[in-house]
Amino acid sequence: MVKQKEKSPWFVIDHIKKRAKIQLFCFPYAGASSNVYSAWQKKFKDNEDVEIIAVELPGRGTRINEPLLDDMDQLTYKLTNEVLNTCCENIIFFGHSLGAITSFSLALSLQKKGISLKHHFISAMKAPSLLHTLPQVRALNDQELIELLINYNSTLQSLISNDEIKEIFLPILKSDIMLRQSFKPNFTDKLVTNLTLVFGEFDNSVTRDEMLLWKNNYQGEVDVYSFSGDHFFVKSCEGQVLSLIDRKLSVLLDGVHIAF
Repeated sequence: MVKQKEKSPWFVIDHIKKRAKIQLFCFPYAGASSNVYSAWQKKFKDNEDVEIIAVELPGRGTRINEPLLDDMDQLTYKLTNEVLNTCCENIIFFGHSLGAITSFSLALSLQKKGISLKHHFISAMKAPSLLHTLPQVRALNDQELIELLINYNSTLQSLISNDEIKEIFLPILKSDIMLRQSFKPNFTDKLVTNLTLVFGEFDNSVTRDEMLLWKNNYQGEVDVYSFSGDHFFVKSCEGQVLSLIDRKLSVLLDGVHIAF
């Protein structure tokens, strides 16, 4: 398999698997870092067939001192080059919320270069055809942005009310929203891979029907799973989500044959 030629700041890999058959790239939600997938890496630590790669965007986590990115085309270009230098033959993406859009944009870019996903997990995000539902945030001041965010997702209120956290978190979140708003989907392009949709039953930012419209952007089988949680069910129901992913990966591994 092809491994990265040099360590990349874009990818956090706690357990490098030299003989891994599958690489699962995990894309964080708005405002988050690669750290949100630390439990996932521990879950698959002893599975030599699966390598978990947590994506780290600039301006947060281990890259907190780097400038934020707010343009999806630029981010996709950079990530495409990094993945081409890192991936094996069998790659899978999991993207939650903003991570769903980021991973979708990247998957389309890679497909144009002859690299197709073996599977795609899309979590807690409306289909691309429904994305432009938030006002443009670039010109908003902090208070206007806070009011917009709380109205969009009330679970953010406790986080934003902490002044110290707000000072760090708000610029990242604003940049990430602009990143989402800069995404311009091409509805003639479809990903040729199977799709698994996951969402929280009490998420007030996306519905099951809005999730199901993702099937229009894929050529492949589509299945959908709901969890008893809100927008951040990937944390509150983490064990159940990981069990689902484990089952899906086990099926995929049965069909993977690699000559080392």
